[in-house]
Amino acid sequence: MLDETIKAVKDAEQKSGMLVQEAELRAAEIVAEAKKEAAGWEEQQIREAREEAKRLLEEEKQKGEEFLARSKKESEEEIAGVRKEAAGKEEEAIRLVIGEII
Repeated sequence: MLDETIKAVKDAEQKSGMLVQEAELRAAEIVAEAKKEAAGWEEQQIREAREEAKRLLEEEKQKGEEFLARSKKESEEEIAGVRKEAAGKEEEAIRLVIGEII
């Protein structure tokens, strides 16, 4: 009976040791898988951030081009107004000079 008890204890110790080894292997696998998933997640986040930055850059570039076009149009309109006003002043100046001469 004592032999059976000793044998049962040894078997239990052996099974326990095997279970510990299996648990350690499984834990290592889980850690490796978690690291792999984390790396994949990190890459995905970086990719998404780059895409968002690219989208924002294009959006801001478009806004800049629109602003430039508006500014150019406004400047051209202002220049045309100044030229028209100058032409009117030129005619008035010519009349005044002619009036002084006559």
